[in-house]
Amino acid sequence: MHFHILGAGAIGLWTGYHLRRHGHRVTLLLRSEEAVAAFRQLNSIRLVAAHDGSGRVSEATDVEAEVATRIRSPIDRLMVTTKAHQTSDAFADVHRWLTEHSSVILLQNGMGVREQLLERYYQATAPMPRFAHGITSMGCMRAGVNEVVHTGNGLFCFGPASDEQAEQASDNLRGTLVALHELALDPDYPSPVDAATIHVHMLAKLAVNACINPVTALLGCSNGQLYEQPYGRSMLTDICSEVARLLRVATSGTSPPAAPFHFPPFTAAQKATFDDAALLQRVLAVCGQTAGNRSSMLVDIEAGRTTEIDFINGYLVRLGQALNCATPLNSLLQKLVHTRTSISNG
Repeated sequence: MHFHILGAGAIGLWTGYHLRRHGHRVTLLLRSEEAVAAFRQLNSIRLVAAHDGSGRVSEATDVEAEVATRIRSPIDRLMVTTKAHQTSDAFADVHRWLTEHSSVILLQNGMGVREQLLERYYQATAPMPRFAHGITSMGCMRAGVNEVVHTGNGLFCFGPASDEQAEQASDNLRGTLVALHELALDPDYPSPVDAATIHVHMLAKLAVNACINPVTALLGCSNGQLYEQPYGRSMLTDICSEVARLLRVATSGTSPPAAPFHFPPFTAAQKATFDDAALLQRVLAVCGQTAGNRSSMLVDIEAGRTTEIDFINGYLVRLGQALNCATPLNSLLQKLVHTRTSISNG
C-alpha cells in the first residue's frame, strides 16, 4: 500500500517509520523544497527508543518526500497528522488528488477537523473520500527533520468516522484500517474499532486535554506542578465536572446535537466513561503519570505559535451551544488562551 503523510512532525514521522518497516510505501508531504532537500539527504526515518531505556536506534529506509504542492497524481491513502488548526489550509494542496475511492485518516489532537474539511471542500459536487479517525497516546518527540524519539507507549487505534462511513466503506478504507492495526503497536486493539468506540476514545482524550492543557499553558507550569497544588486539583475538578456534564448530554442519544455534531449510538458502558468520578479519575491519572511533561499548548504559546484551543475547549463550547448546555469555564479558558497568545506575540 502507498501512504501519503501530511504533517511530518513527531506523530507523522513515527507513523511513517512503522508503516515503512511493515513494507508499505511512504511519501511525506512537506511544506517547502528546502525541507524536501534536507530529508532526501538520508531518505529514511530514524527512530530512537527511549521508552525502554535502551536508546536503540533503528531506521526505516527508502522513505520518499515531496512538496505537497507538487503532487500530480491520485492519492489512495492520506494520513493527516498536522496540527488541527493547520489542517484546513494544508488540505488545499492535496484535496484535488483525492477521489471517492481514497481514504483519509485523521490522527490529531482535538475534534472538529473533519467537519471543517467537509464544509470547506465538499459542499458541492467534489468527490468525497472516505474518512476515518485515529487516536494515539504514544509518547514521541521530533528530534530532527528525519528523527523521532519514542518516549512512551500508549493507545493506538483507528475506526470509521461514522456508522454511515462504515457501511459505505470501500475496500480501500477497510484495507487501510487493517494495515494500520497490523502495525501491532497496541495489543489491546489488534483490529479496527467501530465508530462508537473511536468516538469514545476521542471524546475522553478531548476531555483530558481540555482540563489540563489550557490551565498549564496559562500558569506556565508542568502537568505535575498543577497536579501537586490543592488549588490546581480543585480547578481540574471544576473544569472536569463541566465537561462531563456536557458529554453525558451529547452521548445520551435523547437530544441529538445539531449539525455538524453527529455521534453514533453509544452503549451504557461507553456512556459511563463520562460519569463525573470516572472522568475526573482519568484526568488526574494522566496528570500524575505525565508529571514531568509540559503541555503542547504551553510549548506553542512560549514559541509564539497558534494553539489548538479552538479544537479542544472551543469544540466543547460549540457543542454546548448546539445542545443548549452552558460551558462558562471552557469559554473562559478559550478566551484566556487566545489573550495569552496575543500578548506573547506582542
